[in-house]
Amino acid sequence: MEAKPKVFGHLLKEVVRANLCAGCAACVACCDPGVLVFEAEPKIKGKCTSCGTCYSVCPQTPTEKDLLGEPPEGAQVDPSVGSFLEALSVRSLDEEVLKRCQDGGAVSSLLLSLLEEGYLDGALLMGVGEEPWRPKAMVARTREEVLSAAGTKYTRGPLFLPLREAVERLSLQKVAVVGVPCQVRAVRKIQRGDLPYPKLGERIRLVIGLFCMESFHHEKLGDFLREKLGVTFEEVVKFDIKKGKFICRLRDGQSKEIEVKALHDCVNPSCTLCTDFTSELADLSVGAVGSPLGRSTVLVRTARGREALEILRRSGKAEIRPLTEFKPGLEGVKKVAGVKKAGAAKEGERRKEEGKSLP
Repeated sequence: MEAKPKVFGHLLKEVVRANLCAGCAACVACCDPGVLVFEAEPKIKGKCTSCGTCYSVCPQTPTEKDLLGEPPEGAQVDPSVGSFLEALSVRSLDEEVLKRCQDGGAVSSLLLSLLEEGYLDGALLMGVGEEPWRPKAMVARTREEVLSAAGTKYTRGPLFLPLREAVERLSLQKVAVVGVPCQVRAVRKIQRGDLPYPKLGERIRLVIGLFCMESFHHEKLGDFLREKLGVTFEEVVKFDIKKGKFICRLRDGQSKEIEVKALHDCVNPSCTLCTDFTSELADLSVGAVGSPLGRSTVLVRTARGREALEILRRSGKAEIRPLTEFKPGLEGVKKVAGVKKAGAAKEGERRKEEGKSLP
């Protein structure tokens, strides 16, 4: 007899109540009867049909399917960063992008080129809502919308909440998703997991993954900054993490910084068990590590990722050079990725010893 799928009750027990929820809201977006809502975490507000989709698409639940597939021909495979076709260093040549981006502006320039070319008709991004630095998911279809979401927020948000609206109300056919590793994993589970959800998955044309060491709890980060640095979210125009320092760049031109490790208690618990630094399941992975200041490292992982990057190359809106021309280059990326994997393994062993749940 075929086993019944696990349903929301299992998700609640194994992920949400175990404090392992990544807060991505993939379960809410893929709830066909629409009875799940997101209120800091997923909650049920109606009659569940026990279809099991919510459990299946969660990035924190196990899967029997291979979400990656075979590496494309010619790909390099490394245990710390996964498979990739090319390792590049990119800098936007668009001055407005450079003023508003985090590092080299690779993601913003890429999205703008793809939207202009018609390769995409929308992108699922994490912007900021009315409350300062509170992440808010959005569907970007214009230049200004893409630029409004530029820059790293460092606290997590429910990225997938607008996806269903993008597909059903806006009728978008070619959507990009830009997210951190757990969100990228959710995309692949939506597309080809144990219970895929083609209604949404087939509309996702490109997956851009961001390098991510960890994310912070919004309220805890706000309290920490006030207590340790005397800084409020309202005063900050940009956050950075460089050389082990968490940096707050303020509206008055000053900067305040502190060791990243001092923010340990602000880290979301699900992050401490994540082994993926470079978004290994993405089509393109982007981050600052490996490239000099003002540039972005880009790992091209799939044929689709290469196709998208070629459109950016043809547009002439970015300087694209081999990562081998820069230090620390790929070795720098591998080093940080290795640290994350080792830390997650150590935390996993600790939780096992304490009899706690693991994703």
